Amino acid sequence: MKTLLFALSIFLFTSCEKTKTCSTECPTNTMCTMEFRSITIELKDNNGLPVALDKYRTIKLENNEEIDLQTGISLFEDTTRKNIGTYPILDDSHTEKTDRCGKQFRFQGYINNQVVVDSKYKISHDCCHIQLDSGSTKIKL
Repeated sequence: MKTLLFALSIFLFTSCEKTKTCSTECPTNTMCTMEFRSITIELKDNNGLPVALDKYRTIKLENNEEIDLQTGISLFEDTTRKNIGTYPILDDSHTEKTDRCGKQFRFQGYINNQVVVDSKYKISHDCCHIQLDSGSTKIKL
């Protein structure tokens, strides 16, 4: 009888489907640090030199919303990004664009009105800061 009961319990536990749940809610009493996080992409050419983009954008795939991280920056900041080949995909000022479970985003970079980089990312937040769940942040063109 014990053997039958044991076998039945093993069967019941192994046949249960486990579903992953993700709560998009954040606790109201969350304590956050004052740091400002940014997820960036680093673009290099075949010689390892930085790639200077004319334009770049991030698109939230769920609704095709374009998130502009280029307009409003200083000439110094724009020049620095081009000189080092590093561009923002998303930063903490856009945590409301994603949730704790993560959303899909696409980064597109242009040179002479031609797309030279088109990469997908899954980005979430921990109720305080954005975080990269998947996608490559170092790309060789």
